[in-house]
Amino acid sequence: MKFFISTLFCLSTLFSIAQDQNFSPQVEKHQFKINLLLAPSLDYEVGLSKTITAALQVGTLPGFYVNDVTDETRFTFLLGTKLSFRHYYNFERRLRKYKNTTHNSGNFIGISSTFASSDPLIFNTDLEGNNDYYSEVGAIYGLQRTFYDKLNLSAETGLGFYFTDVQDPQFTFLLNITLGWILF
Repeated sequence: MKFFISTLFCLSTLFSIAQDQNFSPQVEKHQFKINLLLAPSLDYEVGLSKTITAALQVGTLPGFYVNDVTDETRFTFLLGTKLSFRHYYNFERRLRKYKNTTHNSGNFIGISSTFASSDPLIFNTDLEGNNDYYSEVGAIYGLQRTFYDKLNLSAETGLGFYFTDVQDPQFTFLLNITLGWILF
């Protein structure tokens, strides 16, 4: 009887080790969070494959507003949306180092596109402009980490182009940092 139990235990251990070696990490199928840092917004990230996601952010976006009449620049918040496609490339390495990969905790590269109304939500008492919208598109590199199973930090940077309805595309530096809470 002891031999039978010992053999069964050894076989089950070998079977579980074999399963772990075939385990391949992948992105979350759906992730919905509310962002709190800088500008409130809602963020929905959906997995398209094992390593690729599409992330949609809707809400207020921080930005700089340039007054066309006086060339005065001010920090403000704009109502807008951001869509990015991300490829997470370091899940395997993070697992080998016993690091967290839940809720898409990893590094990514991708493309990002932002579209916002040019009307500032605050500081709009003396700002006058003739733009109807503001948009930017570019390549990004970033990281996303989840702490305490719900607190999410995401930071991305890159290079791209910005343009408005009355302005030709110009080079820009892209930067986005969010601190949010994962709802589900």
